[in-house]
Amino acid sequence: MAEEEGSALKIVLADFGEWSKPINTLIEKCADAIGGLAEPYQVTRLAQAHAKADEIAALSDIKINTLLNAERRPASSPKKRRNS
Repeated sequence: MAEEEGSALKIVLADFGEWSKPINTLIEKCADAIGGLAEPYQVTRLAQAHAKADEIAALSDIKINTLLNAERRPASSPKKRRNS
């Protein structure tokens, strides 16, 4: 990726000294709050994914059993009629 002239990515490293621990704590608390807000959505999403996986597994079992039962049944042949 070529950089255009006049635009540059600058990384600023600063020493916050005694402020580093409170700033780190603030960042952690904000991250925990965001995670707490997103958790109910995540739980719902995971529950729906598991339910869908169970549904797919059940449908697959039904199809497999249907195919196995079809193979076990003898081919139906027309019954012979007696002339009376």
